[in-house]
Parts: sequence; C-alpha cells; structure tokens
Amino acid sequence: MVDGLFAGRNCSSEPVRWSTPPFNGEWPSSPFVSRDPVAIDSVCNDFLWTEWSDYPRMSGADDYLAEAALADHPSSGTFYDPEADGVRMESLGVHEHWNDPLHKQYSRNLGMGAGIKLTSPATADFNGDGTVRFDDLAVLSRQWLKTSPDLAADIDSPTGEGAVTPEDFARFARYWRSPSDVAGDSSARHGGLASVW
Repeated sequence: MVDGLFAGRNCSSEPVRWSTPPFNGEWPSSPFVSRDPVAIDSVCNDFLWTEWSDYPRMSGADDYLAEAALADHPSSGTFYDPEADGVRMESLGVHEHWNDPLHKQYSRNLGMGAGIKLTSPATADFNGDGTVRFDDLAVLSRQWLKTSPDLAADIDSPTGEGAVTPEDFARFARYWRSPSDVAGDSSARHGGLASVW
C-alpha cells in the first residue's frame, strides 16, 4: 500500500498540492493498493513523472523497476541470487508505463491481457471531486461531438474512439449525481488501485 494522501517533493519537504489533473490544485488524496510491489511503484512513478519535472525524471530513477520486473533476466546482466544458493531470482512483478497522462491506462485497462490495471473514481467524474454533477456535465457539453484522441468525456469504451458521442452521454448518465463508488467503480477520491492479479 502507498499512502498518497499528501505528497511532498522529497523526503524532507512539506506536503504540496498537485497541479495536474485530476488533482487540479488539490491534495493528491490517493491511496494505492496492489499485491504486486513492482506494479504499485510503476503506477506511483507515472504519477510523479507527470506532476514533477525534476526528481522522477532523473536518469535511472525507475531503473530499479525494470530490474525487479526482469530479475530473472535483467538488462544489467546482474545475477540476482539473494538466497546465495546459485538459483536466479524470479521476476518480482510487472513494470510498465501508462499510455498517457490523460487516460492513465495500462495493459489490462486496454484489454491486452496480463499486466497492470488502474482503477479510479467514477469514469464520468471529470473534475475528481468524488461526484458526477454539473461541472462534469459542462466538460461533456464542451466536448460534445468533438473529435480528438485526448477528450476526457470520451468514456464509452476502455480506449475511447476519439469522439464524444451519444454513447458517451449514456454512460455519463449512469453516474449522474453519484458518488465515485456507485455505478460500478470503487476506489479512492482521485488516485486509484493499482492491481495485478
């Protein structure tokens, strides 16, 4: 579990509000849970990479994730043998990056089989306030019948088809005035649950 309720820039800094969506100037307010220690760090790394342009982007900052995921055949060529029994360590988990900072989808979100799946608040909660209300409807209205690969209101399929259509409105209506944990989605207010089963 990663407690992402408040986050600072480093281990000795004060907590700061995050500027990137879905936080938009609010606290991260995001607990993350996974049975896979590599997957959960991969997801947290993507959030940090998106929010800050310094520490998370330093050369080699996520090398440990690639090494852990490929511990049985790491790119460094290291023979990991923590038991000192001559048997190579197996992979410690899954490492991948999301498709983009807007959609935040991993291989299982995209229907590609095994890998990471990030679950988050109600799909139609565009402003991340925990409920689907008029602010969210305003986003859908502004994007109505527009086409682009980066439309937040394109929610009718896991990958979206690049347009906001009546199908998106129908899905939006399922969540209308609902808290995030209603209508089939359940997680923390903003972040989500990183999971690999």
